[in-house]
Amino acid sequence: VAVLDTGVDLTHPDLAANLVPGATFVSANDNCPAPPSSPSDDNFHGTHVAGIVAAVGDNGVGVAGMNWHARLMPVKVLDCRGWGGTLEVAEGIRYAVDHGARVINMSLGMSCPQDSKEQCPPGLLTDAVAYAVSKGVVVVAASGNLGSGATPGSAFWPAAYPGVIGVGATDSSDKVTSFSNSGYFVDVVAPGYSILSTYPRSLNAVGYAYESGTSMSTPFVSGLAALLLSVNPSLSTTDVTNDILLSARDLGTPGWDPAYGYGLIDAGAALRRLAQVGATAEVMAAATPAETRAPAGNTPPAPGTYRPGELLVQLKPGHSELGLSHALSAMSLSAAVSKTSLSDVVRLHVPAGRELEYMRRLQGQADVQAVYLDVLLFAQ
Repeated sequence: VAVLDTGVDLTHPDLAANLVPGATFVSANDNCPAPPSSPSDDNFHGTHVAGIVAAVGDNGVGVAGMNWHARLMPVKVLDCRGWGGTLEVAEGIRYAVDHGARVINMSLGMSCPQDSKEQCPPGLLTDAVAYAVSKGVVVVAASGNLGSGATPGSAFWPAAYPGVIGVGATDSSDKVTSFSNSGYFVDVVAPGYSILSTYPRSLNAVGYAYESGTSMSTPFVSGLAALLLSVNPSLSTTDVTNDILLSARDLGTPGWDPAYGYGLIDAGAALRRLAQVGATAEVMAAATPAETRAPAGNTPPAPGTYRPGELLVQLKPGHSELGLSHALSAMSLSAAVSKTSLSDVVRLHVPAGRELEYMRRLQGQADVQAVYLDVLLFAQ
């Protein structure tokens, strides 16, 4: 399970035995101390999420994860504030897919008003999620913590992408929490209120703490997906998704509804169903779009916030950043070009406040496939 987050406490006694090598994609331009060369956690969020997925079991220490035999791949895409750009998340997704992850957990996201054409949905993220789904990876994402404060008609990405399991949060009474978003992007719910899990020992000597959010709900679903794959590694993404959704306990309006989705996940029922029917060919009905206080923790940026002074340029096949530099010079636009880990994407450093101007002028240039703002996503 790849945990795309703020990193992980790599030596935590309840996590270390289940960790595999990971990577960091955090930008040096973030307002944090210099990013570490390893995916270590300088926040708390990723360590807490990772413990819910796969904290070591039967070791007499702390807690046990949803699938305590699963391997954890820490992929750092969020900085010390719990923020990360579209590019970092897209890079992290592709890294996880290319390095063998069967499940990707994204306890992160961004709110996106439907009329926000230039910010949302972020194109690089769209491509990366589609790549993961096409490679048979189960992608699980938080549905967001805006609750009743969400803009009517807004979506939450990446939970809203086709093929992604969007997860809402319930409390100890199995009721949807006040902070859990509602909408067509909610597929299931899982516990997300006052969840005890692992914590960076640099911040908490005990190494464990309680946290709330759809971020805490999401890894329960990722852990369940990993559990199903451990029983039958040949399951497809559709098989895993359908088993989770069809075995959920329907707690809201009968059938799918925008608050509970298909219901509260039930690991026992999912495993029993898998044993009875094996790989299922059933196809879940598409959810119908619908409209609907963040818990304590990281403070999110405003919806649609993007990195000032930066654009992401996707080059056409066979074209290079040299051609882009020539195009900028011909238009008398001052900008610096830097490479990224994606072969067809470069980062463009432009004057702050002129991002949209540069974006519009570059669109349609011979070397340019697309131009994107580096929209910020944040921990949930």
